[in-house]
Amino acid sequence: IIPFAVTKDEAEKLMLKWCDENKHKPEAKHIRKRIKDLKGFYLPYEMVRGPVGCRVSQLDATNEFYAEGYLNDEFVNCSSQLDNMVLDSMEPYNLDDLKEFDFSYVAGQKIKIPDIDEEKKKKRLNSEISENYRGEMSKVWGTKNVRIISEVDTVINVPVLLPAYYISDKKVK
Repeated sequence: IIPFAVTKDEAEKLMLKWCDENKHKPEAKHIRKRIKDLKGFYLPYEMVRGPVGCRVSQLDATNEFYAEGYLNDEFVNCSSQLDNMVLDSMEPYNLDDLKEFDFSYVAGQKIKIPDIDEEKKKKRLNSEISENYRGEMSKVWGTKNVRIISEVDTVINVPVLLPAYYISDKKVK
């Protein structure tokens, strides 16, 4: 588990500061109105380590190449209820704050329960890894027109609870 680094009141103040600094953005006005709806949750993730292989090709070519690497502390969201793109933008988490689980950290806190099956989790992990490699592979190939198919062989996967404050609102993405 990574305990919350700031209290809810501190998080509200930080959000208000962001709204002040970004008042020209339409979402800042909307967030300011909804700041009292800010909620803190521990979100279910798995931290994954292990070798990864990627098949890489240009979309309009038949040649395919293979690249290998190793994942170290990749986080996979295990909730179907939350937008994975939004959650990815919160990463990377500071692993220096990682603690062995203790119920005292979650006392009085809200916790989302993992609700995706192993197949969906594996698909999500492989998709995220492909996207993580996309920037570098596009540079190597000299085009953004690159197909990457990743396959992770998880050696270690550890359930982790990660903290997040958010405002749930379908009007603002």
